[in-house]
Amino acid sequence: MPLYKGDLHIHTVLSPCSDLSMGPKDIISVAKDRGIDIIGITDHNSAKNLQAFDEIAKLDKDISILFGIEVETFEEIHVLCFFETLETILDFDAIIYASLQNISNKPDFFGEQIIVNQKEEIIGYEETLLLQRSNLTLNQIAAKVIQFGGMIVPAHVDRKSNGLLTNLGFIPEDIKFDAIEISAKSEIKELALSNPTLKGQNLITSSDAHSLNEVGKVSIYFDVPKPTFGNIKLAFLNQLGRRWWIPSE
Repeated sequence: MPLYKGDLHIHTVLSPCSDLSMGPKDIISVAKDRGIDIIGITDHNSAKNLQAFDEIAKLDKDISILFGIEVETFEEIHVLCFFETLETILDFDAIIYASLQNISNKPDFFGEQIIVNQKEEIIGYEETLLLQRSNLTLNQIAAKVIQFGGMIVPAHVDRKSNGLLTNLGFIPEDIKFDAIEISAKSEIKELALSNPTLKGQNLITSSDAHSLNEVGKVSIYFDVPKPTFGNIKLAFLNQLGRRWWIPSE
């Protein structure tokens, strides 16, 4: 089967903490230059820039988009939630958006939250602050992801802020995570040895890119027939011959 290189955690100009260069055309161009075949677009608590990526990807067959959103749970844990179609993630986005408090963004302090089209033209600004926690708990969000047929991956679990391990201290056994993201600064094998609750989990790394120079700085490989949501999910389940690994393994 073909090999595909992915970076599953990338922010756009919609995330206020991202560089203003993180428009769809530039992200895709840089990803392709670095040999990345699959990019997960995962803005904070919003999926409003995914339509632009979807429209570009429909014309550019050399890149595949994994539709994602990085949700901050009520416990202030960040989780990546991925879905198969644009329509599904926009339905999920509406649930997350409704779970946020009505707090206005302060662009001078947090940064702009820019909505763009496929030409990178600004078509609007998100007025509600996206850097805030949802009123939905981790279990409630996991249940919604399962209901919508998605994948759930706790983000940068070892990071001091918003990491599952640092917030809870363990991996909940009642939630079946598709994978668990270790921050790029940590050594996966060392972390797995020091945290027994990580044993048997799919431990992956992604760039968590907020600027173009970070796109693809770490990656994951998939041995799948096509770089689709379904095949990535099967790879994490180690089913039908689909496989994944990180380059250092």
